[in-house]
Amino acid sequence: MFLRQHPLEDSLLHQFRHMEREMDRMLGAVGLKHSSGLSGASNYPQISLATSAEQVDIALFAAGMDSDAFDITVDRNHLVVHGKRVLPKEEQAEGALRKERFDGEFHHVINLPEDIDETRVDARYENGVLLISIPRREPPKPIQIKIQ
Repeated sequence: MFLRQHPLEDSLLHQFRHMEREMDRMLGAVGLKHSSGLSGASNYPQISLATSAEQVDIALFAAGMDSDAFDITVDRNHLVVHGKRVLPKEEQAEGALRKERFDGEFHHVINLPEDIDETRVDARYENGVLLISIPRREPPKPIQIKIQ
């Protein structure tokens, strides 16, 4: 029922997390932001991606942001979402014991299928979630050619 990791994989992951914590501690000692890689919190809002025969749907979870804080582009089958989140002053206090909400700039690049219609992208921000829908183009239909 549950997959068991190989002991070496578990050991390597443990070592990477330990190394990340040490880097975070050293960077924090000189006033720099932590790396936020493997161990939970991230400078990126979480996303969900779903595809169907009709469209591609992306949900980016970024509560507390203003819709003007996002910059969204589609370039050669890549959706690029760039934004910046500034936490309220009370959450930026020195000596915070724990901070799980991301702040600062983020940049997501999402690979899209080849058949999307980049001219009809729909993006809206509702209840703290950026919702992006991109319809797929209809596949070209065969053309019957008559012989003369």
